[in-house]
Amino acid sequence: LPSTDGLPMPESMVQGPPLRYTVSALDWVFKARRPGTCVAGDLLVYSEGRPDANGRVRPETVAPDVLVAFGVGERLRDSYVMWQEDKPPDFVMEIASESTWKRDRDEKPARYARLGVGEYFLYDPVGGRLEPRLQGYALHGGRYRRLREERLGNGERGVCSPVLGLCAWLRGPRQELRWYDPVTGRDLEDYDEAKTGRDTAEERAEAAEGRARGALGGRRRRPRRCGRRFGGWSAGRERRSRPRNASHHVLVGSGRARGRRQPGSYAQLG
Repeated sequence: LPSTDGLPMPESMVQGPPLRYTVSALDWVFKARRPGTCVAGDLLVYSEGRPDANGRVRPETVAPDVLVAFGVGERLRDSYVMWQEDKPPDFVMEIASESTWKRDRDEKPARYARLGVGEYFLYDPVGGRLEPRLQGYALHGGRYRRLREERLGNGERGVCSPVLGLCAWLRGPRQELRWYDPVTGRDLEDYDEAKTGRDTAEERAEAAEGRARGALGGRRRRPRRCGRRFGGWSAGRERRSRPRNASHHVLVGSGRARGRRQPGSYAQLG
C-alpha cells in the first residue's frame, strides 16, 4: 500500500511547530505512561471503505496531522492499516492551513466518525479560519459532540481530552498550542524543551559543584602566617640566616634599602 496520499505535507512555518511539538510531547509522555502507544504525524490511515457503483470495495485513506492509537505497539509504520491494527486511532488532530481548513471543518469530522475515532481536535495556528481557534470533539453514538472549554489547573482556559487524559490550551498573544498535564500540573515538553531543561539543570549543578570545590580548595591552600615576605624571602628565613649583629645589616634589594639588588647578600651600613 502507498504510504502517502500525494497531498502536500503540512511542514511550514505555520503548521510545522505545533505539529512537531504535539507529536513529540505526546510521544514523550505516553512512552513512560502507556507503553505500546503509536503517536505519529501525517501517517496515512487505510480503512476498508464502502462499495463503489460496481460493488467493489476499495480502501479509503486519510492522513491526520496527529494520530494516537493505544495498545498497537510502538513499531515504525509507513501507514496505519486499520484491518491489520484491528482498531481505529483513538485520537486525531488537524492543524488548519489555508488549503485544508474547510475540509478539516466540514468533511473530516464525518470521515473520522465513520472510522470510529474516539476524539477529533482542531487547531487554527493563525486565526481567522476557525472560531474558536481550538476545538475538541468526542464521539457519541456515531456523531461528534463539542467538548466544552474549562478552567485548567494552571489558571488558563482550555479543552480537555478524556481519551488522552491531557488538556490543550493556547498560550500568549500568539495563541501557541500547548498541552497541559493535570497529573503533574505542568505543560508537556517536547524532546528539545526537555533536553534544554536537563542541560540547564546540569550546568547549574556543575557550577554549584565548582563553587563548592573552589571554596574548599581555597581554605586548603591558605598559606600559614610565617611572617611578611621581603624580596621573595620570608622574614622568618631572613632572621635565621642573619649574623649575630643583624641590626647593622640589611638585605639589599628588599625594597627598603637603596643599591643594586644582590639576592642573598648583605651590605653593612656605615
